[in-house]
Amino acid sequence: MNISNLKNYLYLLRPEQWLKNIVIFFPAFFGLALDNFKNAILCTLTFISFCLISSSIYIVNDLIDLKKDRKHSSNSKRPIASGLISIQKAFVISLILASASLFIALQLNIHVSNLISLYFVLMVTYSLKLKNIALVDLLCIVTGFELRVFAGCWVIGHSMTVFLFVEVFLLCSLMVVSKRYIENYLKSERKTLLFYTPQKCRKSSIAVIALSIFIYILYCLRGTNIDVLSGYSKLLLSLSIIPVIYGLDYFYINLINLKIDYNLSKTIYKDWKMLLNSLIWLLLVTLAFYAF
Repeated sequence: MNISNLKNYLYLLRPEQWLKNIVIFFPAFFGLALDNFKNAILCTLTFISFCLISSSIYIVNDLIDLKKDRKHSSNSKRPIASGLISIQKAFVISLILASASLFIALQLNIHVSNLISLYFVLMVTYSLKLKNIALVDLLCIVTGFELRVFAGCWVIGHSMTVFLFVEVFLLCSLMVVSKRYIENYLKSERKTLLFYTPQKCRKSSIAVIALSIFIYILYCLRGTNIDVLSGYSKLLLSLSIIPVIYGLDYFYINLINLKIDYNLSKTIYKDWKMLLNSLIWLLLVTLAFYAF
């Protein structure tokens, strides 16, 4: 296999989207349990399982949208639409990825395998029909992230906390609304854009960002496990509020000015300010939870 073919297969798998599965580690991280080697391994295997099933779903989505993609200016360059990878090969690859994902999940526990199966059915149904129904499309994507978080909880035997559930719901909603806002200016043919007008997206983003900051501040003061932290740890956790406020404000300003990439994962990689701010937040919270 030459370099060109390898790039086509990587494009088909969308590895840059695997970053979304990082939420699987949140329950262990915020539950002060990620320093346990067994928990770290279990979360990593769950992460790999979701990466595999995610890539499988991206291929299924490409197969479903094949006719439409071939007529699209940019999507026509995708491996299947351009003919660089045959439909038969793509189907086999998707099947192998889904099987591997389910096999790994079954080795972990039945709850994770059930969540993987539910996630696959939900996302395929989304691609077939639900993405054309306003608000339902948002709830489907948010539910997909919540399923990842529940998998992260159940694989280590933890329960979902209210703070984590609500914060993930809000931030994922912001992600969806942001993408719909950008699509308005990309002249997307998405049917739901009649509902997701630019003005409505801006107002929704402001409300979600404000509520996200409020919930995070409340978590830092009254969240689960906060009482067991030392004074230094509580101080560091309080300081982590600063990059949260800055990061969400910075994101909104760039969104309104259309400086956010439609592929939000690429935005984090490319924007050094956002990347640095995220690393500062991660450092403060890690030190707060695991250093003292």
